[in-house]
This record gives sequence, C-alpha cells and structure tokens, in this order.
Amino acid sequence: MERIQLLTAIGQHVAWVEILQFPPGNEPKVVTWGARIFVRGADATYVEAFSVVSLTPSPGLPEAPLVDRVEPVPVDRTAVMTLHGTPVEEIREQHAAEPAGQHADYIVLNDEERSKGFVRPVRRSYRHVGIAGPKNQLRDLTDEEMARHSQFGYVKFEKYPDDDSSVTGRFWTQKQLDSVGKGCGTVTTMGQKLAETYARDPSFYGSTMCVGCDKHLPVGEAGEFVWDGTSERVGS
Repeated sequence: MERIQLLTAIGQHVAWVEILQFPPGNEPKVVTWGARIFVRGADATYVEAFSVVSLTPSPGLPEAPLVDRVEPVPVDRTAVMTLHGTPVEEIREQHAAEPAGQHADYIVLNDEERSKGFVRPVRRSYRHVGIAGPKNQLRDLTDEEMARHSQFGYVKFEKYPDDDSSVTGRFWTQKQLDSVGKGCGTVTTMGQKLAETYARDPSFYGSTMCVGCDKHLPVGEAGEFVWDGTSERVGS
C-alpha cells in the first residue's frame, strides 16, 4: 500500500490515507474519498477539486506535517499540438476565419507540457452563465466622459478600490449591463486534453465553445462561463 496526503485547494491538511501502490508514472490522477474528489498535483499530493477549506475534522490516518508544496513549473506556450494532428498554424488560420460553431480541431498544450503539473483541478464541464456584473458601485458618466466616449455607448462607470494599479475602473454599456447573468445555462463538456490544458494553464484560451449557443464566447474573469457545480470562472 502507498500512503498519500489529501489537501484542500489552499493546501490545508485533510487526511493521510492508503491506496494501492502503482508503478511510477502510472499513479491515479484522481482519488475519491467518500463523496470528496482529490486531483493529483505536481508535488504528488492530492488536492480537493471543489473545497477550499475543510470545515469539519476528517477521519483518516494520524495527521502528519504538511508536505512542502512545489512551485509549478512555468508553462511553455510554444509546446503545443492539435487534437487531431492538423498543423497548428493551419488551425489558427481556420479559427480566425470561423465565426461560429464548433471547430474541426483545437490547439492544446502537448503531452509533455501537460505532464509537468496542474495548477487547477482537471474539470471537463462548464456552464454558460453570462458575464459577471459589476463588483463595485456604478456612477453616471460626467459630461466630459460622455463626449469623449460617445461612440462606444457607455452609460455607467465602475470605480475600482484604490490600490497600486494603474487601472482605476471600467466603463459599462447598457447592453453589457442588460446581459449580466443572462447565459443560456447549457452545460458543455470538453475532451480530456482540453481540460488538462486549462488545468495546466488556466488563461491559455480566450474563448470556449457553448453548445447551446453554437458559438465561442469569452472566458476569464470577465468571461461567460463557470465550471459546472462551482462559481469559479473558466479561464481564471
């Protein structure tokens, strides 16, 4: 038997457990413990897919000190391949020319790059929920702002909290405000290599496919999708 450590997403100890011993390189990527799911990280610990903090004491083997966490290896975004062997540059040209619908092939990080370790759980399904709304108070535009940005249709300004960033806020159009939380609600499921690319490099993609809308829409903090069963934005 092999002794492994289970951790929450922020590295909090959950339990030590024993599993069958596997040959090196063939260790399971996912371990279930009761109803809880843990994904193998680059440091050989298993990190819980959906929980950040363990709210209750967990049974298991006697607690031991946390394993030192290993910093993830930097991502090499030139280490790419396609799912079906189409030349990468050809796919990039096709994607730029295809306005809607699922593409015939997709670019992913290659097998070697994905094997270097994940910084997020490997998740395959996401829900179209629409864009997130403003997180801070909105104000009307000044006369000067209306004159300067009239061609963009902005109607409100969101001021960000004061910090060291040069970005002080963002403008919103009425169309954007009206579309907050107005996704179609469809759950889309992607292939394993696409999911592992997101787990290795969450911001690798700028958009993803919604099968309900039959088109690609933005991902990221300002994107339109969350991982199914969570409130975490795809691509963040």
